[in-house]
Amino acid sequence: MRRLRTSQIETKLRELVAKGALSLGPVTFALEQGPAGVEVLLAKLEGSRSKRFAFHCQANWTSKSLAEAAQQLRKKHGPKVLPLLITPYLSERALAKLAEQKISALDLCGNGLLVAPPNLLILRSGAKDTTRSASLPIYDASNVSTLVPRVLFSEHAFPTATAMLEACHARMMPLEHKPLPLTLPTVSKALRELDEELITGRRGRKRYLRDPARLLEHLQRSFRLPPAQPVQFKTTLCVQEIWATLHDLRPGSRFVVTGRGSAVNYVGLAGPERLQLYVSDLVNVQQALEAKPTQAFPNLELTQTDDEAPYFDVREQGGVLWSSPLQCYLELTRIGSDPREQDVAERLRAKLVDGADSGQE
Repeated sequence: MRRLRTSQIETKLRELVAKGALSLGPVTFALEQGPAGVEVLLAKLEGSRSKRFAFHCQANWTSKSLAEAAQQLRKKHGPKVLPLLITPYLSERALAKLAEQKISALDLCGNGLLVAPPNLLILRSGAKDTTRSASLPIYDASNVSTLVPRVLFSEHAFPTATAMLEACHARMMPLEHKPLPLTLPTVSKALRELDEELITGRRGRKRYLRDPARLLEHLQRSFRLPPAQPVQFKTTLCVQEIWATLHDLRPGSRFVVTGRGSAVNYVGLAGPERLQLYVSDLVNVQQALEAKPTQAFPNLELTQTDDEAPYFDVREQGGVLWSSPLQCYLELTRIGSDPREQDVAERLRAKLVDGADSGQE
């Protein structure tokens, strides 16, 4: 299913209401004529007075546009009806933002938030996105086409698809005797999909990042860690010696600090006691570092992966190769159960989105 247009969202909303299939927990909905003949969505809760909502449908949102749309509805319809936003899908993050701003919203999957004075507040989340966005290869970390949306968080506009390909190639970590796998047809296809999703916009041949918040949300929902299990080792080499030895292996091997391990470089989160690396050839790296497998006080952890994403857009400082800020964020949100990790992930997300917003057309 492709990303719905605004008119299609309204049509789908009417179909769900007509079938009695639109609900939010104990609340059911009906369409009726409200004040001044304006059509409103009537929220009916058993044992309570019904609430009238002036609704507005839109395909995609940012935190800023959510607040602006709600304010416009309030201004247009006055205090007799409440604002309600309708969209194809609301993530838990989006619902949390709505709750902070006390804005009511529903999606077409069964998630939503209703806020109405004096004491109505109903929140429901957990229903899966029924659109195709989260399953597109461009958001899958194991697919090389994911480098196209990822590079948009480093450069926010490109004059041509060729320029984007060159930018991606410049940020990839090549292996000896192996061509870079990302090609111009792959970039062009990925850009068409991003255009259809309204993630990117166009001015002639030029592409620019249009909706960084939603792009980050898609990448997060589709993100998976490399499937190989980490292996723990003990080495007598100090950190400086480890990195000097690793650099001697280039370009025959790839290596980078994991996203979680790179958090100390971006947001000051204390790193793990052992050095955590992604490597393209675990055996070769193990031998070069004279590392022995152990479960007792390891100081090195290696995860083998051939995926391009972990090695993309790495940042080198003092010989250390850190994962990109985007990779760091995605890993923190995927595996971080510690509240401190969630907090720093939010701060890193703000940097990613605000930086991309500042570069928009």
